[in-house]
Amino acid sequence: MPDMTDGLLEATQQLERAVEDLGSQPGERGDVSGASLAMCLHTLVRVREEAERTAVGSLDLVRLEARAAENIDLAALSLERQEGAADERDVGALQDALFHARRALDYLQRFVESLTERTRTADRERNRKEFMSG
Repeated sequence: MPDMTDGLLEATQQLERAVEDLGSQPGERGDVSGASLAMCLHTLVRVREEAERTAVGSLDLVRLEARAAENIDLAALSLERQEGAADERDVGALQDALFHARRALDYLQRFVESLTERTRTADRERNRKEFMSG
């Protein structure tokens, strides 16, 4: 799980950089924010893949991972649309990509929080059983 947490921290920083790039100078810096966002999506894909392996057998974790995957795909599609746009000043597709990247990040953070809570609950139960048994 530390890999997932580190990946989410990295993705958060990359997403913040993309938002800063987008807000600083529309048009001229659009390529920079697109590159920052592409790096963020790459990191989110790595985290999602780890989440997918971890979620096996747990329906609510699978759902969170699936929602994250869907938003990553939508962000990537929006980013592709922005890169292929003739008018680079049109940042609508880039804003859509940022929106979906944020949602994917949120779902993956919820995934890690849920997984952490499950681990704590299992550890408490195991400790309680060990204590009761003597």
